[in-house]
Amino acid sequence: MPYRKASIKGTETRVLRSQHTKKKHLISLGLPHRYPNEPEKKWPVVYLLDANFYFGMTTEIVRVMSWCGSTQDAIVVGIGYATDKPPAEAWRQVMAWRANDLTPERDEAWESKREDLPKVERTGGGKQFFRFIEEELIPLVETDYRINPKERTLAGHSLGGLFALYAMLWKPGLFKYYVIGSPSLYWRDELLFEDERRYSRRRKTLPAYLYLTIGESEGRAGDDPVTRMLRFSKQLDSRNYGRFMKKERIFAGEDHCTVAVLGFQAGLKFALEV
Repeated sequence: MPYRKASIKGTETRVLRSQHTKKKHLISLGLPHRYPNEPEKKWPVVYLLDANFYFGMTTEIVRVMSWCGSTQDAIVVGIGYATDKPPAEAWRQVMAWRANDLTPERDEAWESKREDLPKVERTGGGKQFFRFIEEELIPLVETDYRINPKERTLAGHSLGGLFALYAMLWKPGLFKYYVIGSPSLYWRDELLFEDERRYSRRRKTLPAYLYLTIGESEGRAGDDPVTRMLRFSKQLDSRNYGRFMKKERIFAGEDHCTVAVLGFQAGLKFALEV
């Protein structure tokens, strides 16, 4: 007897074609189980990057953490991509789309090394992707759902972490919390380090609560992501920004892939703490 496809209770999906990215984004929404029973309540919201990979996991992490009352339940808005291709082919296509959307500037040297990805997508579409989130997605979500706009979180891992840091420096205050795991700070010869320097010359405040995580065992010969993230963290500390809070955590024994779930859980606990 064939089995029915599984689904997560209390979730919805819709497809948005963005005028900015020119892509069809699969938007997945995980609603608190109490959402229908509390019609006056406005909920915190977590905007989650790479939702094709992390939506189910993150939705249930948020729900389960809130059971004991030390963290709030929240609406999870997963930002992914719509594709009907078989799983292996869909994964390859999603990897190419995310490489375009999650990177603030093009890195041709990186592209030349990624023979596993389709060549139809260039990197460096981050500005358009940011505009999609700010001008198309957030207004839609906050019109259709009961959201507390003062309690927005942006969460991303790897290239998603790179984009979230870029978003924090591009328009601080759009999100209150930034949950960032294993950010790809090597991008374009450490472009984000210079972005932060430019920001510091213009502004003395950085209205953001930042939680940085990484795995102790990340990296390979000639590359040390842990040291790079700590250098970026120290650079932020040196500014003494007003309205800024930062925490960081290195997970012992974890690599770039195994640390993702631990980083999201720790960062969301920080963002949703009561």
